[in-house]
Amino acid sequence: MLTQWLFEAGYTHCFFVAGGNIMHILDSLRKKMIMIPFVHEVAGTIGCEYFNLSSKKKNLRQRAFSLVTAGPGITNATTGVAGSNIESRELLIIGGQVKTSDLSKGLRQRGIQEVDGKSIMEPITKLS
Repeated sequence: MLTQWLFEAGYTHCFFVAGGNIMHILDSLRKKMIMIPFVHEVAGTIGCEYFNLSSKKKNLRQRAFSLVTAGPGITNATTGVAGSNIESRELLIIGGQVKTSDLSKGLRQRGIQEVDGKSIMEPITKLS
């Protein structure tokens, strides 16, 4: 469903840093999108922001979004997300999340992968 929604919304490129929490999404996306791997989330988000800006200026029908894994993937992406927000530029970022079965254990968190990415992104995005 996510892949189809992105495709219908006009997204053609995925800028990503792979991680365990998003492997199933990457597997689905690679069938419909141009996949562009990055070594670090800041580079991926800034690259995505400027890809969209350049495509818009050139009237190309190409849009990119950034895909990062849970925990450190989300926290590492905050610099790029904040910059895009300050400049009022388009940036869709999708972050992984811990399995719902792990959420019901009653623990605050089991490790950095379970950091609350939604709350971290709320002050620097239009919608989180």
